[in-house]
Order: sequence, then structure tokens, then C-alpha cells
Amino acid sequence: MKTLKIFALLLLASVAANAQSSTDVSGVTKSALPDTFQNVLNLAQMTFLMPKGAMPIPIVKNKQMHYEYAITFKDQPFEVRYSIAPVGYTVAEAYTGGKGITPHKEAKVEDEFGAKVTSTVVAMNVAGGRPTQGMGSNPFPPEAVKKEFGADWGSTTIIPIGNNSFGTEYKFCVMVTLFKKDVATAYVMYLSDTRENVVKLMGELVAKTGGFYALKFK
Repeated sequence: MKTLKIFALLLLASVAANAQSSTDVSGVTKSALPDTFQNVLNLAQMTFLMPKGAMPIPIVKNKQMHYEYAITFKDQPFEVRYSIAPVGYTVAEAYTGGKGITPHKEAKVEDEFGAKVTSTVVAMNVAGGRPTQGMGSNPFPPEAVKKEFGADWGSTTIIPIGNNSFGTEYKFCVMVTLFKKDVATAYVMYLSDTRENVVKLMGELVAKTGGFYALKFK
């Protein structure tokens, strides 16, 4: 049974910062996925299992950050968005599965340092274009992120959201970044209307169903 070490650290950081489906033994539900999301999953060598009780919702077009899939839970002010960037492909190329395309790799950009820089840029975009008061980031322990997600590096970032097209009615985000060298970077964004709700609902709807590990590297 998983110990949820990373999830426990994430909650501590948050407080300090102010089709048909079937269920597997972990309580996570398998579900049919849109082609664009499945394509980026394949290129990124990742798997996704729908958290129990979750339902897919439409993508919100916005200027801040692209994402391929989103879920919510009935009658809850809570949403989870998944964004995946396979190494060597543009967003458009990745959405088509990269067919007939030779990946373009840039070592200086796609190493751990590059992943950290990009994660910071993504966080600022989600916030509304600049750092906001209360924003903060913490890395995951290397051994834990490897064991629990199959990643080489990961972090959690606390993001108060400004008035922008990404946040819509949401005002607070906890973003998990997962990076695997030469493979992909993924972002999981947990959104709610308040800091208190995002922490509370992550515990009730995500941790208890095993959904915190819904997206991981193979």
C-alpha cells in the first residue's frame, strides 16, 4: 500500500504557504480518453487512470496554459487539469501523436535545470503573467518522486490565481510538476475557489481514491 509520502509533503507545503469504465485494485477507474490526451500520454511514456468518482469536463480555452484533459467531482468547487509536454515535439505535433516527425531535442533546455525554469514560467502564466503574493515552490525528495511517479525530478507549486482566462472561477492552484529526462514534463493542476478548499478536497477526493497517482511515468 502506498504511503503517500509526496502527498503528505504537498499538503504541508500548501498549509505553510497559505465511455465504459472499470475499477482496478487501487480504487482508480480506467476510462476512454480523447485522442489528443492519449497521444501525448503515449509520446510521454505515461499512464493515466481516472480517479474514482471523477468525471471529464470540457477544456477551457485560455491564453495562459494549454492542457489536454480535465476532471471534476460532482457538486464540488474543484477541478484537476493535466498538461503534458513530450520532449522534442511542439504542442500541435504531440496532439497528432508525432506521426512522421523526428523529435527535436535540446539538451540544455530539457535537463533538470531546464525543467525547473519551465515549471516556474508555467506557474507564472497560470498566476496571470507574473509572480503573485503567496506563490512558492518546493521540490519532491528524489527517491520518492522516482518511486511514486517514475520521474527524475518533481515539485509542487502553490499559485494564487489572478483574474485570467485560465482560472475562470478558480482563485487558487496547487501545481505538481513531473519531469523525466529526454522523455517529457507533465503538469497536474488542482484548482479550487480558496486555498482551504483545494487542500481539503485534494485530501478527500484525490488522496483517498488513489487519484494523486493517476498520472505517472511507466
